[in-house]
Amino acid sequence: MRNYEKIKSKKENKLKKGKKGKKGKKVGNTKIKKIIAALRKVIEADFKTAKQKFIAEKLGALTEDVVEHWFKEFKELKSRNKIKKPEERNIDYWVKKGWNPFIEFIEELQKIPTKTELKKQPWKMSLSGAPKVAENEKWVVYRVSDHEDAEKLGTKNWCVVRQESYWDDFYAGGRESYPEQPCNFYFALSKTRSYEVLEVTSNKIVYRDPYHRIAIQVPSRGDITFWDAHDNDQEGSPEDDEGNSLGLPSIEFSTPNMCDTCHKRDCGGCCSHCENEYDDCTCCSICEGTDRENCGCCSNCENTQDECTCCPICGDSDRDSCGCCQNCEETQNRCNCCPICESTNQNTCGCCQDCEKREGRCECEEEEEVEEKEKEKEE
Repeated sequence: MRNYEKIKSKKENKLKKGKKGKKGKKVGNTKIKKIIAALRKVIEADFKTAKQKFIAEKLGALTEDVVEHWFKEFKELKSRNKIKKPEERNIDYWVKKGWNPFIEFIEELQKIPTKTELKKQPWKMSLSGAPKVAENEKWVVYRVSDHEDAEKLGTKNWCVVRQESYWDDFYAGGRESYPEQPCNFYFALSKTRSYEVLEVTSNKIVYRDPYHRIAIQVPSRGDITFWDAHDNDQEGSPEDDEGNSLGLPSIEFSTPNMCDTCHKRDCGGCCSHCENEYDDCTCCSICEGTDRENCGCCSNCENTQDECTCCPICGDSDRDSCGCCQNCEETQNRCNCCPICESTNQNTCGCCQDCEKREGRCECEEEEEVEEKEKEKEE
């Protein structure tokens, strides 16, 4: 056994030091470098072939730049040892799977933080968009108002952190969302509890202490809910598994304003009649019909179509006293209608304005002739 161990150790030393050739170069190291270089060429050739196959799979819809970008992301995950299974580390495996599964695999892995990332103490962060609202010797509490800060302070076990669409639904609210009303969020981060991660899977992060981080959900109406780092909820004062109070600091929670119609945060005004948002409302404010373009109500006198007294010519709210002519549709000063025959030109209609009789019925000229003859006789 001793001789065997000596022979083995000598061989290992030779491999480490390398045999010197004629010019004093280390032959062992040179061979290793050649092997590594050859492997790199094979790997690069594999990626080049994979790129061509992915582009062909998508019928030319993919560009080389896009493929190179995702290859870079894939290699980064490999270098950080986030890809555990040997077959998944091989690009040929993903060529067989296809382009879409390849992208989905990368995106899912990118969502999972490494253990090193999760060991950091996030309560020491200074975030302009997430003000610190309370603090004691055990906890720091932030009010979170956007998804970017939620990602920095929260855990991906919480759906509002994991997916931005969930954050938008909870934060903005709305009848078509869940939970149908806007919510404010406060994240409490412990100063004393362990942030150690025991296991990271594709859909859950298992912590040694699930009470090191608490999400506080404050809805517009209803009870406040507390969520631990494993996404288990509690109402009332939060406690650990043994029933001990977590000792959170006193917090003055603010509730978001909610529109009674659309159930959204600060919507800007909705119509309670048609239940549409302000910009989409078509209701008439006079008759309360849902189609103000065709209901006929007058926005000038603010009366319904049957009760409107506005003049369509001058816009005055009393057409009976404004003096406009409904015949020629001109204002009082511009009207030239004949008051006898209602012609639109009293200068050519032939009516007599003296006796107020229509053309052909006037006796004014005959009376003038009789008077002239009587004057002549008297003379």
